[in-house]
Amino acid sequence: MNRFETKILNTAGDQNSDIFEAPVPPGFTANPECWYGSNNSHGFAKRPPGTRSPLMAGMLVAFLFTGLLAGCASLPPAPKNSCQRIPVGPGPEDFAMDFSRGSEMPRILVSSHERRNWERGEIYTVDLHKGKTPSAQILPRRGEPEGLFFSPHGMDIREVDGQPQLYIINHGPDKEAGPHHILVYRIFPAHLQYVGSAASEFFFSPNDLAIDAQGGFYVSNDARSRGSFIEMALSLSRSSVVFCTGESIRPGPLATAGESEENCILAAEDLASANGVAIQRKPDGQGDSGTVFVATSRGNNLYNFDREANGELVKRKVLFEASILDNLFFANNGAELIVASHPSGLDFLRHLADGTVPSPSVIYSVNLEDGNARTLYANSGEELSAASGAFVFQGDLYISQVFEPFLLRCQISEEP
Repeated sequence: MNRFETKILNTAGDQNSDIFEAPVPPGFTANPECWYGSNNSHGFAKRPPGTRSPLMAGMLVAFLFTGLLAGCASLPPAPKNSCQRIPVGPGPEDFAMDFSRGSEMPRILVSSHERRNWERGEIYTVDLHKGKTPSAQILPRRGEPEGLFFSPHGMDIREVDGQPQLYIINHGPDKEAGPHHILVYRIFPAHLQYVGSAASEFFFSPNDLAIDAQGGFYVSNDARSRGSFIEMALSLSRSSVVFCTGESIRPGPLATAGESEENCILAAEDLASANGVAIQRKPDGQGDSGTVFVATSRGNNLYNFDREANGELVKRKVLFEASILDNLFFANNGAELIVASHPSGLDFLRHLADGTVPSPSVIYSVNLEDGNARTLYANSGEELSAASGAFVFQGDLYISQVFEPFLLRCQISEEP
């Protein structure tokens, strides 16, 4: 894999002190002429020779280049897909297929939350009946604890003890302080029924989750200190993955961290912003294979781990590398993983601040045997900005995003 080295001036501004490296994904080319200032399509221009950088400029450059440098890269070649929008609620960051009504009535459940203004969120359902235009509506939730502030994030669906269940990360009323919980619902055709919740002192900054065959679950923390500028700017490997058994889920009022202490462990540590997490199932789909995948959005790596009996993740290996990886979805009967990538970290931050600023997206499908990847979708952000995840169903590619109120459905020429 190619890497583009950037020398960052020290605080005195008079000598090269540190070298930071950012990965250039497959099919990309790095442009060393576009890395400073504000004069091109990615907001950078060259610094005049001999110019000294003050402390703030040095910090800014460090922030922009440690893991964000791929913002100077071009998009990889991708199929020409015919796409249409599916309107949903704001911030449809995660979604999952739901077959609880039977294979003839498939639908998508969507985690929707306005993250810019931190408003209460909803779960949307999108019916995918053949021959009909997909339509979305809010799926009512019943039996929740009084006063619950519903701010959903990562989610997963799986049958546990014969019942289809939805697990979802909830951040609470404060985007930084939380409190953070895993909420569990039983899925019914016309509503979600609250089952219980889990909390842990290890839920530092939960991002995504995956359910195992016994009802336990993995949760990725994208930071050790939620919202930490330093962790993001310097791509520090301080994030982690937590494993909790099904016994961590408490019925009734929202759980407290102390209640689940003995049921949750730090399964993997020293990751640079852990993001998407996925548990590989056995070929028959009835159990788990013993392999867990974790994507990192600052380390820019897709890892595979072996899973120990207690849930600990060991023998970490790099399967694939690309810029700012996000959510994971299996494809091709579990032989491939589809992963979303943000090729420009700077444009992502600009899009966060202003929804009219496009943020490019790439969707890869990664072969789990050899790590080879092909591009399913790539766009500058004019069609969809900040893609967070994607899966293939009946020949169509469905794409979620972090902020704007729609999904994208694309007809693809070759299903992974």
